[in-house]
Amino acid sequence: MKRGLLSVAFGLALLPAATFAETKWGGSVDGDFNNADNWSDGVPTTTNAGVIDKTGDNTISVSASPSEKIGALSLSNADGATTLSVTAPMQFEGGKVTIGKNSEVVVGTGGEVSALIPQNPGSDGDNAEMSGIHNGGKLVVDGGSVALTNKIGHIALGSNNANDTATIEIKSGKFIYHYDKENNNDGWAFRLFPGGQIKMTGGEFETRCIHNIAGFGGSIDLSGDAKMYFIDPEYRPNASPVNLIYRDLTMRMSGNSILRNIPAKGISGADAANKGRVWKINSSAAGFTALLEMSDNAFLDVWGKSQSVLDGSHGNTLVVGSGNNKDKPSYIGTARVVMRGNSVIETGTTMYIGQFGGSTGIVEMADNALITQCQVAEKAQWYNGVRQHSLSNGMILGLDGKSTEILAVGILKMSGGSIVLYRSYNAAQTRTQKPFGLVVGNGCDADYGGNVALGRIEMTGGVVSNNFWNTHERWGTFILGVRSARGEVVQSGGKIVHLGNHPAVIGFSGGEGFYDMADGELEIPEPTSAALSNLATAGNIYVGGASIADAGYDPNATTDGKYSTWADADEGGRLATGTLVVSGGVVRTARSMYVSSHGYGTLEIGKAGRIEAANLYLTNSTVNGVTAPAKLKVTLGPSGCGKIALTGKCQIASDAQCEIDISAFEPTEKGQTIPFLECASVEGGFAAANVSVTGPGRSSYRLVATETGLSVKYNPVGLMIFVR
Repeated sequence: MKRGLLSVAFGLALLPAATFAETKWGGSVDGDFNNADNWSDGVPTTTNAGVIDKTGDNTISVSASPSEKIGALSLSNADGATTLSVTAPMQFEGGKVTIGKNSEVVVGTGGEVSALIPQNPGSDGDNAEMSGIHNGGKLVVDGGSVALTNKIGHIALGSNNANDTATIEIKSGKFIYHYDKENNNDGWAFRLFPGGQIKMTGGEFETRCIHNIAGFGGSIDLSGDAKMYFIDPEYRPNASPVNLIYRDLTMRMSGNSILRNIPAKGISGADAANKGRVWKINSSAAGFTALLEMSDNAFLDVWGKSQSVLDGSHGNTLVVGSGNNKDKPSYIGTARVVMRGNSVIETGTTMYIGQFGGSTGIVEMADNALITQCQVAEKAQWYNGVRQHSLSNGMILGLDGKSTEILAVGILKMSGGSIVLYRSYNAAQTRTQKPFGLVVGNGCDADYGGNVALGRIEMTGGVVSNNFWNTHERWGTFILGVRSARGEVVQSGGKIVHLGNHPAVIGFSGGEGFYDMADGELEIPEPTSAALSNLATAGNIYVGGASIADAGYDPNATTDGKYSTWADADEGGRLATGTLVVSGGVVRTARSMYVSSHGYGTLEIGKAGRIEAANLYLTNSTVNGVTAPAKLKVTLGPSGCGKIALTGKCQIASDAQCEIDISAFEPTEKGQTIPFLECASVEGGFAAANVSVTGPGRSSYRLVATETGLSVKYNPVGLMIFVR
């Protein structure tokens, strides 16, 4: 069966060619569509267009298949209600189908509506409306099927007039639209306008097109067991397709509904690089919000299960909020994804939240919602006998804006649920320096000094797992703030697990990183594979920069253009800046923590926080001729301080600084000692000039260093600094 669908457009472009004679419905005998006496010039045919515009209440039945194909058909009712009930096969070819005012087409059990609308050189190309529903018109599929094929143009629901309502409702059965424009991969299947609506409580909805839905407003509601499929055409030689939830379009998924991507199969040669599909949930202008809401067991499958090919470069990607490009952003607005219940999103490769200048992407997760990526070890695909490694590249929040005024902003808000990321290995990228994994604030392709991108995670619950694939575990990373970007994590609950890929880096290559832990956990377990055991920096935490090699990248890499040479500063000469504040909760790594290894680093332990590591290095780095000493801040609560617990040593560089804030502390006795760091040994120490105390009665407190730890001592006599 040929594939297709019904549509609504701008209401401007009509087919100027394919002129039809006209026969009008009178219904003088009965309600039988096939009774010629009910029409002014017989039953509609391919040369005789049917017009149903009789006023009053009309019920018209197609209970037997018409003897001939129908060229064009329009329904409208200025005063009354018209229902066309289809329970038998009905074929259209060569014309336009329009459902207008106060009119409804119901395709019930036994009904099979199919239409072929050929390309017409005289039409307005892809801007032409080939089929449409307007002015309160409605198409209902309730047990039957509708299959439409267009050679050009689109289907429109409504118009720019918000009062122009139009609905496709699917209760059961199937609705198919096949855009079959030859030798070109442009085109839209649907254009939804403010009054347009697709509503599904069951059944299947399928489009076979490059760009499936452009929403200039309107809504899509999937519930029950509804299934919506976006399928790539087999022929598309030029570019990767894009699906858009666009501008002010709202999409809601509930029940057991499914929205699934099904990539094209059988593409070879030069076309093989374009196997995948980029999905974008995207606004287009300031003041607009594109929204996807998911609840219950709703499932968004961007990967496309059971497909033969996964794209290794850019396909099967989900983008929430995107600028057109970072130099001339044309999409400025907000895109939101809200996930509740047991809803699931699965991608085949990277998920971007806030991509390119002028974009804002927001993802909110609660309950048991899940975002995950295909596990290549389990789901690796084969193509022409060669294994294809999907780059399950993780998640990037805030990527490459243009300036401080044209930011790319990506925000993740988690009160529950799980995110499971995978970063796989690809032989062609063994020397690449692309930062993939969990990257919060990425400006590595920006030629601007200062922040052009902002990534932020706000976490009160839930779990984020940044995983690896097979034995090539070192290819994932966890970075906050890359080059001309700022990355932030504000955590008051939940857990982030970084499974021993690259080290965790807070502020890298001129970027700004900020991690504020008030409660919850950040855990980096001990690497277990031979590959990672040989990577000395795997599992480390770097606060305030890391060298290229320490970050886990090849300093001699020459591949992949813009990523091949990391700099120690951004384009404005700014060094990396990193801050880790642990006022509550736990930060735990099986390996070491470095502060100011390659930039400005600040580590703060607060009233109830806990930091666990093998070793702590408070370094004194010099980068590009600039000295950046480490800073350790100790903030006491009313009853004391949290703890830095090391199984190994604490090494303190000569210029390292220590700041002690006793403002909230309430001493209980003279000589009271508040330990905040314990270790096997302390090497070096803080110079007296580099230790400061703030708060009332500060002269009564001193820093005490022993061979196995650091503490603050309350001594009303005066300030004394002991350096071992």
